[in-house]
Amino acid sequence: MVRHLPDESVADHTFRTALLAMLLSDLIDSAIDKERVLRMALIHDLAECYVGDWDLETTNTIGKEVKKRVEETAIKKVLSFLPAQIASRYYHTWKEFEENSSKEAKIVHLADKLEAVMQAFELSKFGYSKSVKREFERNLESLELTQELKALLQVFMEEIKRWEK
Repeated sequence: MVRHLPDESVADHTFRTALLAMLLSDLIDSAIDKERVLRMALIHDLAECYVGDWDLETTNTIGKEVKKRVEETAIKKVLSFLPAQIASRYYHTWKEFEENSSKEAKIVHLADKLEAVMQAFELSKFGYSKSVKREFERNLESLELTQELKALLQVFMEEIKRWEK
């Protein structure tokens, strides 16, 4: 907890990511499968219910391949309680996100990063380290974005800077 601000749960992050993904899919492209975007946003961090959210330092220490295997095992465990046909559909949606293999996955990835930036800015208002905010900004800069998304992101970042004042 940071100065009376509770830690963000997986549910908090997932809900905010889903809202941002819905907004982005409405703003970006009318041909986007919005139901798929929402399903993916709701499922994207489901494995974290078991393994938690690993920061970049932990991921770099253990290695991305180890993290992938751990998350793959966790998502299969979570989904094992569902009927096979539904579990398979959810698993393939999760895998599509992990592989960033569609327009819908790219939108959810962007929403995921934007939500993390929003969280960092909110925490910085309560005295949380500005270095966390810079880490999230670097993550955003590393994304492959279309010109439309870059313009939208610029507007978003300008709005966040206004919040800081």
